[in-house]
Amino acid sequence: MKRLILGSLSFLALFAIAAPAVRAGVILTKSATTVQTKQSTLVSAVIAEDETLYLDEDLTHEQNLRINNTTTVNGVSLPAGSIVRGRFEPFDGGLRYVANSVRVGDRTIRLRANSEVFDARKDPRETSVGSIATDSAIGAAAGAAIGEIFGSIDVLEVLGGAAAGAVVGNVTAPTVVIIESDTPIILYVQ
Repeated sequence: MKRLILGSLSFLALFAIAAPAVRAGVILTKSATTVQTKQSTLVSAVIAEDETLYLDEDLTHEQNLRINNTTTVNGVSLPAGSIVRGRFEPFDGGLRYVANSVRVGDRTIRLRANSEVFDARKDPRETSVGSIATDSAIGAAAGAAIGEIFGSIDVLEVLGGAAAGAVVGNVTAPTVVIIESDTPIILYVQ
């Protein structure tokens, strides 16, 4: 009986030593005598154009990035300024960047990498003070028109229309993913 239990424990210990584990981009490979680690390569980039992007979270958006710092990926040096080709794709409540290649001089090199998810939020262009004022003015005009149709224009109808316009404009504002031109985008090479 002791021999069976000791044999089972030895098998489990051997299995635990031989099984690889993956944690936070680090691949651990264990053997009886060594532990080897392989770090995921990270590439830092920014959008290639000098403008803020407002991207619909439900659509795919082709976009080039520019590498910030010289990086080596799979033995190939990618100089700062190299252009990463890929797109922002819908993923889990936002968008993530998926790279497919990088342009280095006159060569195009295959690159499989993706970013973390950029969360969508209310479009600030639609919830700004100017937009809310416009929506309020439209609502006030609608309130006045309704008051005119049903008799006379009342201040409460106009104010109620203005408030309703502001609320509806803010609630119905679309959600977008906002990427500032200087926002670093970290790509995890696969």
